[in-house]
Amino acid sequence: GRRNPVVIGTRLGLCTTRYQISAVKTSTVASDKEVRDMLRTLDISRSALVAQRERMNVIAGNIANANTTRNAKGEPEAFQRRYVEFFSESSRGRKGETEVGFRVHVDQATGPRLVHDPGHPDADPESGMVAFPEINLMNEFADAVLASRAYEANTSAIQMTRQMAEQTLRLLQ
Repeated sequence: GRRNPVVIGTRLGLCTTRYQISAVKTSTVASDKEVRDMLRTLDISRSALVAQRERMNVIAGNIANANTTRNAKGEPEAFQRRYVEFFSESSRGRKGETEVGFRVHVDQATGPRLVHDPGHPDADPESGMVAFPEINLMNEFADAVLASRAYEANTSAIQMTRQMAEQTLRLLQ
């Protein structure tokens, strides 16, 4: 036999068997929608986790290259700070469903920080100036804390959604 789910309300106790069977079908349809909503919540939180992880990686790269005076080819050129831009995007073409998207940009608007150090190997031979990246470590650390907190918030949202799904499944047994 089929086990009837727990239904919140008093109408079920006063109904006939025929109504209870239709209530089971209605409840099943509602639970499908609830499951889809929970999965959509998980998708949004997952995409936000990926975006915040990338933000933390970009910040770590900025901090690691705060004193880098050469590019990947070994030529004297100050590292350019990177930053992450967040936006909402349609998830896999489904109308009305969005996820968190991101793009990594190179900060072209800020020039290098020039320091007079004639003994440095990358110093300009005429002026003795060295081009260092214009990276404010305090701002980078503050951004890292914000990214970490946002990551934790999305992890909590995923855990709460999982707990709600487990409780829903227990109610439907």
